[in-house]
Amino acid sequence: MSKVCGACKESLPDRCFNTRDGGKYLRSDCKSCASGKGVERTKQDRAAHRLRSLRSRLKHFYGITHEEYLAMEEAQGNCCAICKAPKASLKGRDWCTDHCHTTGKVRGLLCTSCNKGLGLFKDDPTKLEAAVEYLRI
Repeated sequence: MSKVCGACKESLPDRCFNTRDGGKYLRSDCKSCASGKGVERTKQDRAAHRLRSLRSRLKHFYGITHEEYLAMEEAQGNCCAICKAPKASLKGRDWCTDHCHTTGKVRGLLCTSCNKGLGLFKDDPTKLEAAVEYLRI
C-alpha cells in the first residue's frame, strides 16, 4: 500500500509513515517530513495555512467571517479590548476571540492573558468586581 505525504506530496509506501491512535491510522506527513528532514514549508505556505485555519475557526466556533474579525481588530485600535496591549505583544499569534458562553455572542478580541483571566473568573462580573475591590485594599 502507499500514501501521499501531506507535506512533500510524494507517494510513499505505508512503512514511511508513523502511526497514530494505537497504530490504527497513518499520520499525514511521512517520517522524513515529520522529523524536519523533508521538504520544509516556506514562510508563505505557513502563513497561508495559518490564515485558512483562522478563517475556519472563526466561522466554526464563533459564526463570524475573517472580515468581521479584522473590523473588530480595527475598531479596537489593534489592541486588546481590556488591557490595550498592542498586537505586537502577541508575538505572531492571533487574538483570542472572546465570547459569551451562554449566548455565543462575540464580545471582542483579547490578548491571551486577559482571556485566561476572564476564564478563571468564569466570566462572572460579581467575582471580577470582588477582585477589583480586593486589589484596592
